[in-house]
Amino acid sequence: MCSFPYDGGLIGGLNVVPSFREALDLNSTYTGLNVAIVNLGCVAGVPLSSYLLHRWGWKKGLMVANLFGIVGALISALSVHRNQLLAGRFLLGISFPISGAGAPAWVMEIAPEKHRLVLTNLMITALPFAGMISAIIVLYTSPMRSSWAWRSPILGEMFGPLVSLLLLPLCPESPRWLAGKGYSEAALTTMAQLHKSGDVTHPFVVADYETMMAYIHADKGVERTMGWKNLISPPSNRRRFIIAVLAFLFLQVSSCNFVLYFATIILHAAGIKNTETLLKLSVGACAFAVASNISGIYLVERLGRKFMFILATGISMICLIVFSIVTNLSEKNHLIRYGIVAAIFIFIFQWASFAAWYVLPLAYSYPPEILKHSQRAKGLSVSQAIGYAFATLMAYTIPMGIEHISWRFYIINAIWNLGIMAVIWFYFIETKGKTMEQINLEFEGIQDVTSGSTEVLSCTTYSSSRNTDVDVEGVTHLKVGERKADDEER
Repeated sequence: MCSFPYDGGLIGGLNVVPSFREALDLNSTYTGLNVAIVNLGCVAGVPLSSYLLHRWGWKKGLMVANLFGIVGALISALSVHRNQLLAGRFLLGISFPISGAGAPAWVMEIAPEKHRLVLTNLMITALPFAGMISAIIVLYTSPMRSSWAWRSPILGEMFGPLVSLLLLPLCPESPRWLAGKGYSEAALTTMAQLHKSGDVTHPFVVADYETMMAYIHADKGVERTMGWKNLISPPSNRRRFIIAVLAFLFLQVSSCNFVLYFATIILHAAGIKNTETLLKLSVGACAFAVASNISGIYLVERLGRKFMFILATGISMICLIVFSIVTNLSEKNHLIRYGIVAAIFIFIFQWASFAAWYVLPLAYSYPPEILKHSQRAKGLSVSQAIGYAFATLMAYTIPMGIEHISWRFYIINAIWNLGIMAVIWFYFIETKGKTMEQINLEFEGIQDVTSGSTEVLSCTTYSSSRNTDVDVEGVTHLKVGERKADDEER
């Protein structure tokens, strides 16, 4: 996953490096296409992502993604023509939806509920670090007189996938994926190793295993009878899928990726023309993103996902309005102070992006939480494809929009953010502090029964003899007293 922010910091810096633009003859059209082609590769990679993650599992799917990333970075770094660069970046783009869908879902499924957010945040925190590293590399290689001024940082994009490829064989597969494929004993053993040092008879392991199996058996029954229709039927599944699609669209429309790739172009249009100054500001913005990410980890668990998303989107809207104003004034007066104001608000925009959208991002962590196991691979793949298709259009038009309609382009993007805030507030659910099973219950319109003797789960096709009671209709009931004891021990 770190390849994506690394690529953002990389291209954000190279966009103002003269040797890169001259060697590959990049005008505003090709500058946009250089980013758009990655998103186009993402669209092409989505069907492969769905097949690999569902059929081969999260681990093997991520290994294939790493191979695409390594080959794509190598071809791009050795480019002698811009079409070769675009081909390499297309292959790089194929890796993004596989890792983007696989990595968060894998972490969600192997982590205990009390550690799930922490582990996810550790993964997400690595993202701005990768962007900062690439920005620093570009800053220090840009003065080089040879083509290695831009080849070196592109070659560095191989490092993350290579390390991941070497470490993945040492990691466990998701118990939910193993159980879903019929490897029940392996799933139980893996859960015991992850939670209780390998003790498969521990009450907590047994209770969680049986709860997981109940949901998987119910989901598999639905999947066999409904297939792809499972994404939109029944209505609760349709709402899950629509939210997942909107999440990926909002990541693009809210302009988070907009600033990630084109911050230096925004600052250049606002009046800062010196290349070294632009690259230093790019490094500073990426470093500030790291601090923003850490602050977001603290705030998101206290304020909730929805509030942070709405707050960040509102701040982004204000920043876009400021970009519009200072760009308009800079065109009339050509004063450096307008560029300074734009730089300040680039940093504020970075906080909004990395304190919410990238700390527990709607596009990478929220959909795996809300989609059912039977929906997850297909749902993430399709929603990512729709989001990346829209991102292709956005990335291709941004440099041309800034060049041709100038400050008006920012106003258009600011208006969209109003609609995003309204949809998140009224349609999305809060997942703070909830297990994946509790999230399922909320979508089904069933509340936890804490005052009675049982907690009802919507599973009608599976029953077990340990720590469960089964009524005549086959509905599984977990004993609340035992469940509370397990939660306390957890």
